[in-house]
Amino acid sequence: MLTKKSIESWIKYALCFAAMLATPYVAKPIAKLFDWVGYGQVRPFFVHLFTVLLWFLEIMIYLLVKRAFKKQENGQAVAETTAENTATVAETVVENVEVAESVEETVDETAQAPTEKKRKKKKAKKERKPAHVLPLLNVGILTAIVIACILVISPQIEWEVKPFYDMGEKITGYELLEKIGFLARNCMMCLWIVFCLQACDTIATEAFAKHTEQSRKWLVPLLTGAMCLLFGLFDVLSTSNAYAWTYLLFYLVFTAVYYVAQKHNVKTALLILFIYVF
Repeated sequence: MLTKKSIESWIKYALCFAAMLATPYVAKPIAKLFDWVGYGQVRPFFVHLFTVLLWFLEIMIYLLVKRAFKKQENGQAVAETTAENTATVAETVVENVEVAESVEETVDETAQAPTEKKRKKKKAKKERKPAHVLPLLNVGILTAIVIACILVISPQIEWEVKPFYDMGEKITGYELLEKIGFLARNCMMCLWIVFCLQACDTIATEAFAKHTEQSRKWLVPLLTGAMCLLFGLFDVLSTSNAYAWTYLLFYLVFTAVYYVAQKHNVKTALLILFIYVF
């Protein structure tokens, strides 16, 4: 069942796909303009560099779209609340005029009261919210997931540290620049994975809204994982990843990380970055 919220999430999901697939192809002709640097040998680095820069701009646009959707939702909620309050006040006035008079007197007294309440509100806003602390069990599961991922990839790279393995040995300065650019690209890619997980989770939640709470506990992560896996499939194919099957498995792991981290965006992004890069 398509709701307004799910349609918005499908749009976000499509934006993630478009950014991941189209941006590198847009970056290639731009990189060609810099072939005068190193006689074209630095072109792969510039492709990664402009992919990262374009992704940064696209992320800003994505966040603006997300904020616009959120404002629209808040506006509708405020309008509904205002309508309900207006109806309640109107009924109260009809039933008892004295209540309306007492409300007016209270408003006048509040307006004339000292600004101590305003100061308290400002102080409360300045106070930082307590950090989101995960249960110890979740921390243990996340630690086990990260260790398992490292143990899966390590034999494939001959037990070397992955960033150093990716860099290679006896490489030229131009090749080193390309490897650094690819590493930066992977770091930025982790943000798109988190955005993809957010959109997929909302789509799945709306799709199974009429199911029981018990069934939603496994149906929602299942659909989210399938959609994230599709996103990962296009990612590994577009980059010709040498460890395609391993990274496809990691996309399922990313889904598990997202839910075990209780959908905390920062924690999820950092853990995905560690798994994806290291």
